[in-house]
Amino acid sequence: MELVLWGATSKPGLALPERSIGYIVLAAYVILFLLGIISRRRDFAQLGRRKGLNTFVLAATSIILSQLFLVVISSESQLPPFSSAQNSVAYLAPFGFVAFLIAGTTLNPLAALLIGFTSGLGRALWQTHQITDPFNYAFAAIIGA
Repeated sequence: MELVLWGATSKPGLALPERSIGYIVLAAYVILFLLGIISRRRDFAQLGRRKGLNTFVLAATSIILSQLFLVVISSESQLPPFSSAQNSVAYLAPFGFVAFLIAGTTLNPLAALLIGFTSGLGRALWQTHQITDPFNYAFAAIIGA
């Protein structure tokens, strides 16, 4: 296993789903994300000034931690996907979940949801380029909270 200090690719970007089912899943994710924010709207008042600042700092930190010290997981015996000529490389981000787990234990579930979204956004922009990753991380964060 190889360790990469900084895992961001050179150009950030998000890719839209290729099939129609992907758009349905994306719409369901957006609806669930908005329902999570609406159902936890009272948590905005609980944040206050200091906890709001902590939420902002943890959100910025989560973007950095999602790119830091990545472990490359690849196998020579693994077959490449049909659409590429090379074996795909998977990255494990051991510190990618730290920020929203801290938010879930010290702040509230809404802060964890937002910080999980930013952590997934960092991973999606610079590594996977999948538009659903921010929602995956956000839902993992609120479940963890």
